[in-house]
Amino acid sequence: MIMVHTPDTARGSIGESRRPRARPLAWHLVLLCLVLGVPILTLAAALAYRYVSTERARLEAIGLQTARNVASVLHLELTELTDMAKVLARSAAVVSGDPNRIADRAQEVRQIGVALMVYDRNGHPLPGAYQSADETSDLVPDQALLQATRPVVSDLTTGSLLPGPVIRITTPVRRDQDIVGFLGIEIPAALLSAKAIQAPAGGGWTVAVADRQGTIVAASVKQAEFVGRPMLQALWAAVTQGRNGVVQEPPGRRLDDAVIVASSRVQSVGWTAVVTASGDVAEVPVSQSVIFLSMLAIALIVLSATLGLLFARRIAKPVVGLAAEAARLGRGETLRPLASTVSEIDFVAQALAEACAQRGAMERQLRESESRFRTMFEAAPVAVAVLDSETLHIIACNTLACEHLGYTSAELIGHRISDFDVVLSENDLRDITRTLDDATSRHEFETQHRTRTGEVRDVLVRAVRVQQGKRPQSYAAWIDITSRRAQDREMARMIDLQRAVLDALPAHIALLDAEARIVVVNEAWRQFADANHAAPDTVGVGADYLAACRPAVAAGDPTVAAIVDGLKGILAGRRDRVALVYPCHTPDGAERWFHFIAAPDARKRPAGVFGGGAVVMHLDITQRVLAERALAESEARQRLFIERVPAPIAVFDIEMRYLAVSRRFLTDYRLDHAGAGPTTIVGRSHYDLFLNQPEPWRDIHHRILIDGETMSVDEDRLVLADGRTEWVRWEMTPWRRQCGTIGGAVLFTELITERKNAEAALRASEARVRLAIEAAGLGTWDEDIVAGTSIWNETSYRILGLQPSEQPIHPDLWRERIHPEDREEVERAYAAALSSDELYQCEHRIVRPNGEIRWIRPLGRCMRNAEGTPVRFIGVFNDITDLKQSSSAQERLLQLIEQSTDLIATANPDGWITYLNRSGREIIGVDEAADITRLHFTDYVAPASQHLFRTTAIPAARDSGRWEGEMQLIHLRTGSLIDVHRSIVALRDNHGALAGYATVTRDITAAKRSETALAEREALLRSILETVPDGMVLFDEHGTIQSFSAMAEHLFGWLAPEAVGCNVSMLLPKTEQKRLARYLASYPGVGERRLLGVGQLSAGQRKDGSIFPAELSVGELRFDGRRLFTGFIRDLTERQDTQARL
Repeated sequence: MIMVHTPDTARGSIGESRRPRARPLAWHLVLLCLVLGVPILTLAAALAYRYVSTERARLEAIGLQTARNVASVLHLELTELTDMAKVLARSAAVVSGDPNRIADRAQEVRQIGVALMVYDRNGHPLPGAYQSADETSDLVPDQALLQATRPVVSDLTTGSLLPGPVIRITTPVRRDQDIVGFLGIEIPAALLSAKAIQAPAGGGWTVAVADRQGTIVAASVKQAEFVGRPMLQALWAAVTQGRNGVVQEPPGRRLDDAVIVASSRVQSVGWTAVVTASGDVAEVPVSQSVIFLSMLAIALIVLSATLGLLFARRIAKPVVGLAAEAARLGRGETLRPLASTVSEIDFVAQALAEACAQRGAMERQLRESESRFRTMFEAAPVAVAVLDSETLHIIACNTLACEHLGYTSAELIGHRISDFDVVLSENDLRDITRTLDDATSRHEFETQHRTRTGEVRDVLVRAVRVQQGKRPQSYAAWIDITSRRAQDREMARMIDLQRAVLDALPAHIALLDAEARIVVVNEAWRQFADANHAAPDTVGVGADYLAACRPAVAAGDPTVAAIVDGLKGILAGRRDRVALVYPCHTPDGAERWFHFIAAPDARKRPAGVFGGGAVVMHLDITQRVLAERALAESEARQRLFIERVPAPIAVFDIEMRYLAVSRRFLTDYRLDHAGAGPTTIVGRSHYDLFLNQPEPWRDIHHRILIDGETMSVDEDRLVLADGRTEWVRWEMTPWRRQCGTIGGAVLFTELITERKNAEAALRASEARVRLAIEAAGLGTWDEDIVAGTSIWNETSYRILGLQPSEQPIHPDLWRERIHPEDREEVERAYAAALSSDELYQCEHRIVRPNGEIRWIRPLGRCMRNAEGTPVRFIGVFNDITDLKQSSSAQERLLQLIEQSTDLIATANPDGWITYLNRSGREIIGVDEAADITRLHFTDYVAPASQHLFRTTAIPAARDSGRWEGEMQLIHLRTGSLIDVHRSIVALRDNHGALAGYATVTRDITAAKRSETALAEREALLRSILETVPDGMVLFDEHGTIQSFSAMAEHLFGWLAPEAVGCNVSMLLPKTEQKRLARYLASYPGVGERRLLGVGQLSAGQRKDGSIFPAELSVGELRFDGRRLFTGFIRDLTERQDTQARL
């Protein structure tokens, strides 16, 4: 309020006035400042309250975090101690109960302040770990300890071996799952306190740990006073009810009169870590806030008085001046301009200039921010597009989005995103955008995009909505997951194939987990269980296999006990395989025998980890056992008959092993030395006894044993056991089994020495000459000029493309093969050689019957008689087509390199690139127009592979000529890493000096991902198939082999890489091949199932040509739209031999 006094009409005229007084104005300004200070004080009080609350919350958080840290440290310490107890309980010293070894272990743990106690199964202490028997008392094992699967940690108790309060950890000692004793360790409470108790920084904090009964185990202050005492009952009740967290209102004060209490449970033992803060710590924020408010109030009062006085003096003069001007105006005088007007105008102008400068700076910052956003938008590692949320039109997109869809940025902008989506319609996309808000909501979904080329790609999209002014926009980012979806489909197909193969196996197979519970069974297992009325809870999925065996073990069955022990060993990682035969007769008296096989699960696990599971198989071998029994009864009669025959006779099996031999045979062929008799020869191979036997004998044996021929030779060469050579006359005929297959051969012989040694020497000489010519790859001709005939070797026929002939041929046949354009030159050279003693040599072309043109280089000479007349023309020639075509091959090779999908490059000795093919530029991100001569070998090698490339790959290629391995490259444009398989070869000139390097690099990124996904499934299938004793062959409806098991390799002699891709008929003799061909040809049309089923009698043929009787079981399965067949082959040689002898 401004008080102005005007002149009083009673005391003077209107022009008279008095000077106004300014004192009331100062008081009003002081009052105004005080009034304005009240909100400031209110705001300060609110801030002080907020500060006190925040500090309180901060202190509570510190206490809670400290409690959790202490609980975590205690959990880790106790876990290490329990692990140490488990290791000690499994050690050989403790399990054996040896006092000396127990004493050694006790001395070792004493060094870390821990005492060891060992008890027998009744709880009595064992000697070795104590100084005397009085140092410890008996242990009373309770039910919890007997059933414990891990060591049991006690609450705080009094030590028996260590002074003061201790914690005791007890665990059972087991031997083969049976409890043989107990082991305990004592840990001083002070040891845990020193490692785990750490109070927060600053004074006023206390940390304590209480066991499950509320007894203090460790404390950060007054350790000796508090440890062993119970915590305050009310405080312990509040902590127990509150679980982990902060107790807001502790019902009692303990440990330095606490006002903040935080607690956390120790996970492994159920103890509680309690952290408290005293009143001094909690009241510091309150006192600081009071001081702050007091100082602020005093400052406001002083400031209000000062401002009131200053403003009163500065405003009083202008106000009085205004009053004077008002009086002058009342008198009719002109007003004078105020001096402050000009300064105010200057002030306004200066303020406007500063505002314009600030706006300019803000606009520059906005442009810089927009530029940074565009850079980040383009550098995003995924495809990104900005959409109008209402119309779904594309407003902007980055480079990866353009590359993904195959369009340019200009072509994409303006299109709706629904134009490229194959799965979602425009309405679906609009519904998705409506679910997004302006804050943090995101929507993630999978769909498919159609590219410009028409290719459909699977994508994973994440969308978010952003409000830009009044019009909302949506950001959509996506990644290509096409390859991931393909891998998922491949994994599903592999699982279906494994399930189909497992059900096709005739054996009863089950997969057990680490606890011996049945996880998977095949169809044969289920059918056998149903046929024998077995309860599903004993032999079905989820049943305990060992529990099903316990009744038989308890009844004293040694076979079942051996199975249980072996299976336990496999699950514990101590054994690799268990196999045994056991009887399982039916209640009606029918005899049955089974072959039990168990092996570990072969799926990948970390190194050193055992007990991952097992594969169990039961195979019915009743027929084999019965045949073996009958064989044992007849072998004695058969052996006696063969031995007494007065003739040199020997009986062999299909592999030329002796089954029986007469004594006369041993005498004639010097095999009876050192008292050897027929029984010592039986079972040995014929080729072991006659080491120097000619190779044709093996072919003869093959024809007799495989083709069934009866052969005889009047004179044949034989090397005896003593080294002498004899000539023999022999006859050998096959003997057949009951089923008609050949089981072996019977040999009748007679010694007939003294034959044509000279003829043998001549044949050997001719063979050596022929071998030398054939080894050189030379064709030969011998032309009889007088008779008009010519003789060629086999190489000549092969070079000319003709069928070999043993009859002499006419020389015109040679001339017909000469190329018409070269025939005149050849005739000239031939005539010159006939008329002189010069060599005949003339490179020319020949035309094979199929029209193929080849180049040859002949070299010959004319042979003359005594009169000088030509009578013979002999010579040699070789094929030089490859040399002629080498230049054109180099051009084709360059074209092939450019069309290759691999990175192929060359570099000089310093590593600078000299050549890079088109695919190489795409792989490492180099433009077609870029100058590759400025690119170094190391520029596109990933940092993680730089050391390998510089120190291993390049030195190995330089020193040994080649290096091959895997490494990572980097895409020079996107920076993405590429897994590659790389070969580096050193290039050298004619003098052997290093001329540069060449590299072939293949992108294996997708292959490495697929390998990891399929490895475990393949290992599981392989572990199952390797346990099957029969050979397993998987082939398609065309007879092409798809899979070949390890047992099939052993049975047929073929390795899996050799067999896969070949026709299954190579495993059968000729008669069975025709039967299989007819079946496979008729099956697709009529669905004939004659071959399908179990127990079909057949025959198999090994790689060496030998034939053996087999039982064939064929099953059909469909996989991925194809018809596949599984064949299981069992060798019936022994069974058929027995039946034949009976």
